Amino acid sequence: MRVLREPLVHFAAMGALLFALWGALHRGQARLPAQPCGEGTGPAPRDVSRTVTVGTADLDAMRASFQAVWKREPSPGELGDLVQTFIGEEVLFRRARALDLDRGDLVVRRRLIEKMTALARPTSPGSDPSRAELLRWYDTYRHRFVRPTRVTFDQIFFDPQRHRDLAGDITQARSALMARPDPDGIEEMGDKSVWPRRVAGKSEMELAHLFGEGLAKAAISAPVGRWQGPVNSRFGAHLIRVADREPERLPPFEEVESQVRADWLTVETRGLRAAAESLLPDYQIVMSDELENRLKDQPAMAPFLRRTR
Repeated sequence: MRVLREPLVHFAAMGALLFALWGALHRGQARLPAQPCGEGTGPAPRDVSRTVTVGTADLDAMRASFQAVWKREPSPGELGDLVQTFIGEEVLFRRARALDLDRGDLVVRRRLIEKMTALARPTSPGSDPSRAELLRWYDTYRHRFVRPTRVTFDQIFFDPQRHRDLAGDITQARSALMARPDPDGIEEMGDKSVWPRRVAGKSEMELAHLFGEGLAKAAISAPVGRWQGPVNSRFGAHLIRVADREPERLPPFEEVESQVRADWLTVETRGLRAAAESLLPDYQIVMSDELENRLKDQPAMAPFLRRTR
């Protein structure tokens, strides 16, 4: 078995090595017309270079990657395997691009965007933006820092599997609550659940994740101080009473400065926005009048709307 095992390990490692080499290899730059595509074989090819150059940098990358795995220089035969794979993959890659096979592939699209961002980004941002820069960011992207409506409410839970007459039991409990909002024994009403009797300071999105969309919408829109229900959740039925509602608001900059800084660092470190805006002069943006009207008052869209026609 030793005779068989060692070649298998060798080929597996070689496969991993060849895969790792792909990202480091050089592309030929000469531009020649692609061969026309035969009828019925797909879209007309793009103008993609048909000159594949295996240069010194390519060989150095192959040898370095091989040495990282095998801790020695490749033999002439092994180097030939690497070169053969490089040329074969390069030919297939270019032909695939010529036939537009990279279109519609989200993985390829994302990778190309990342590489173009690295090439086009004017400069890498510093890690300590000034207060003035953060204030401009806050004014431009203030919609990102809006605090949504939040509610605090009491809830009485009814487990459908514990009630033969669920509707009747809920009606009885609701009648008692309507007659006296805080009757004796309210803590004993309904069934035990993992949720507290009072759910405090939750947004509609948070409630939807916790209970489901039905209860979330009901709690956000219910009048304050009145028992409502039954309201269904993913767990069962509830009677709810909103105790407090904090309306949507935009906090002042001082209250959310740390969030503004974190948002700036996330976006600017990625670099996509700055890179795209640096290339905008070369492009015309087309959008419907309806969409343009909806976006015209958004400060972040100003550079893009200037390119529309």
